Amino acid sequence: MVSIRLCAALVIPGALGAIINLPAAIIGTYNVSFLMGAAPTTFVQSLLPESYRNSLIRPNESIYPGLAADSHPIVFELGREANAGPPLLNFISFEEAKIQIPYVARIGSSPTKPFLYKRHIMVDNAINVAGSWISFGLNTTLNTFTPANSSNSPSYNYKVEGVLKANIQPATSGLIPVESFKGAAGLPWFAEFVTCAQHIYNFTNPIERVSGTVELMQGVTIPVEGIHTVASFKIVGALGCDLYL
Repeated sequence: MVSIRLCAALVIPGALGAIINLPAAIIGTYNVSFLMGAAPTTFVQSLLPESYRNSLIRPNESIYPGLAADSHPIVFELGREANAGPPLLNFISFEEAKIQIPYVARIGSSPTKPFLYKRHIMVDNAINVAGSWISFGLNTTLNTFTPANSSNSPSYNYKVEGVLKANIQPATSGLIPVESFKGAAGLPWFAEFVTCAQHIYNFTNPIERVSGTVELMQGVTIPVEGIHTVASFKIVGALGCDLYL
């Protein structure tokens, strides 16, 4: 795993297109709701490291129509990963929820290049808690989920004990374009290390629009829109963040 990353870092010329063609560090399949909603900018800033609280990039109207002047998006991913792990060792399945801040200018990178900051990852598999930190610097915790296996659930509702509760229903339409959810999910991302990574999703399966609310333990309830799908993916990284420009 380490040797693959080091070699990749030496040979990549710095073009984002080349990132897609790099070997995967992690692969898997995600049965997931990708959700996005707006929260007061001051609350969003409180979820960022102090050095990044003035680094938000406002998405344009085509990405997030009607975004209020004093608001910024938050992205949630709620679902179950299956057959996940390094290639040839991808045998782990687990529940996972993510709280993320999109459209953040990473310090040291272009002020107009959007990244995704991964604030909190919740899983029900202890192996992933240590592995996520060691490999990517992700703030990952071991949590209890309802349902325990969301792939088998007849509902898209989702709860992580002590962290969040999502009430999600199918929707026939929405204000946010479907491509905006795909785009946010595929942004290069960073966490607590100086390296970055990127999820590359294969959105070939049917996509269903959803909407609802996500209630956070801080007492903030966020109206959300989103998509639900089953998508295979690979993670490229962790690598130097300049390679994702």
